[in-house]
Amino acid sequence: MIKKGVILVAGAGTRLLPVTEDISKCMLPLGGRPILQHSLECMESLGITEICIVVRPEFRQHIEGRFGHTFGASSLTYIEQDVKRKGTAAAVISAGDFIGADDVLIMAGDIISECSDVKRLVEFHNRHNGGATMLLKEVADPRRFGIAVLDGDRVVDIVEKPDNPKSNLANASVYAVGKRFIDEARNVEISPRGEYEITSALYPLSTEGRLYGVVAHGYWNDIGTPWDLLDANEYVMKGLKSDVKGRVEGCTITGTIVVEEGAEVFNSYIEGPCYIARGAKVGPFAHVRKYSYIGPSCEVGGFTVVKNSILMDGVKAKHLSYIGDSIVGHDTNFGSSTQIANLRFDRQTVKMRVNGTLQDSGRKKMGCVVGPHVNFGVNSTVLPGKKIGSSSIVGSGVIVSDDVPANTRVVCKQNLEHTPINK
Repeated sequence: MIKKGVILVAGAGTRLLPVTEDISKCMLPLGGRPILQHSLECMESLGITEICIVVRPEFRQHIEGRFGHTFGASSLTYIEQDVKRKGTAAAVISAGDFIGADDVLIMAGDIISECSDVKRLVEFHNRHNGGATMLLKEVADPRRFGIAVLDGDRVVDIVEKPDNPKSNLANASVYAVGKRFIDEARNVEISPRGEYEITSALYPLSTEGRLYGVVAHGYWNDIGTPWDLLDANEYVMKGLKSDVKGRVEGCTITGTIVVEEGAEVFNSYIEGPCYIARGAKVGPFAHVRKYSYIGPSCEVGGFTVVKNSILMDGVKAKHLSYIGDSIVGHDTNFGSSTQIANLRFDRQTVKMRVNGTLQDSGRKKMGCVVGPHVNFGVNSTVLPGKKIGSSSIVGSGVIVSDDVPANTRVVCKQNLEHTPINK
């Protein structure tokens, strides 16, 4: 019976930059809780009593400070991945002493998967005693994922991001494995991508007929891009239950809302599901629309509209702004009448540059991604699909039509002409 779990959160999260510049991706909020917490809740509910979290050294203090060393009935151990050895197999080996000779449940820390599917995976593995079992999910574009080929319950082939996929079953990054897998992981060689990959450790088991696959029936999201994060946030928020502990006065409210203790919401229109965190102030005359997360100590007021967006801690948008379908890093300030455009004139899907490559979000409504400590001047505008780097300044009246690097000032120069008025 599996009683140990490993959660891998040592990835750099580069596809979500600039919002992940100073925070681990696993700590980004989904429905008011960090991504990592969803995995912890699932493991704890399945009776996993010992959980190891493999972290990047620079983020260990933040993650450990947030979750401590117990989660429900589970104990938590933190292990830093060697930054010189990249990849999921290297992360697993970092936890080798913790795992020992026991079977273990391994989950990537940047996925959202229904726990009922993870439970089916664990139960299947316990029945088959040994080898490894991987969770699989049918996907629309298998070229984006590691793809498995099933023969009955057995996985007979695994190919990483194939040009001509033999199936549409993606590796869902959830595994139940025994000691044989750990031994193979220790022998993995570096891949053409320059990483030590879990699939390389799984492949020998598939040739021996000891690798099994369980197909997920429910929701699954590999959160890599900004639009993945917004989609997962929407999914999680649909499951929220109303819980109002903060002060709410003079508001019109529809749908499910969560208002944490210490938050204030007054004289505003709130459409749920949405989540308003501790210390936030919403109002007067604000409009918070569906699937919005207003983080701790945020201030939203004065005819500002927030729609389907994630606002990290300390964001301020007090006057006449519109923030739609966007992710905003902590301690960012929106000057009066800042407008985040989220719809192209031609109504085509919005494209965004990710790791230097222009990618199609597949969304007709997609705003921007803003790093921490950004300041917007009055009457500034950001066009759909743009990124604003951390600690940048967008001057008054600027229309941002290209990505803005970190620590950059963008201003709009104008030539003023002064002439006397003849009366």
